[in-house]
Amino acid sequence: MTPAEEFSTLVHELAHEMIHKAERRSLITKTVKETEAESIAFVVSKAIGLETGSASADYIQLYQGNATLLQESLEVVQRTAAIILGAIAPEVTEEEPKALGASAWRAQFDVRSASTPLSFVPPTRPADRTFVRSA
Repeated sequence: MTPAEEFSTLVHELAHEMIHKAERRSLITKTVKETEAESIAFVVSKAIGLETGSASADYIQLYQGNATLLQESLEVVQRTAAIILGAIAPEVTEEEPKALGASAWRAQFDVRSASTPLSFVPPTRPADRTFVRSA
C-alpha cells in the first residue's frame, strides 16, 4: 500500500468508529456502512491533496454502492469529513463543505454499472472530482 492508501484506510476505519456505533449500527446495512466510510475517506483524502487512484470507487462497487446511496448519505459524509478535516487540516474545512454540493457529490462516483472500469477525471476545483466509464 502507498502512504496515501494507508491514510485513506485509516480515515475509512475512523469513519466507521465515528458514525457506525450505537443504535445507528443496527439500522443500516453493510452496503451503507462501507459506502459511507469509503466516501468519507475519499473526500478527506482528496481535500488534503492525496491521490488514491480508483480505490474508493472500486471499493464502493465491491459493496454494491450506487449513486442513490451516495445521495442519501451525503449529509453524513459531508458532516463527518468536515469533522475529520477540521482536526487534521483546519484550513480545508472552510471551503470544502460549501463547495461540495449534492450534484457535485453525485457526479463524483458513477457506479451505475460495474461492467466497465472507472477512471478519474482530475478536478478543476475541490468539488469537481468525477469518475467516468472508460470506453
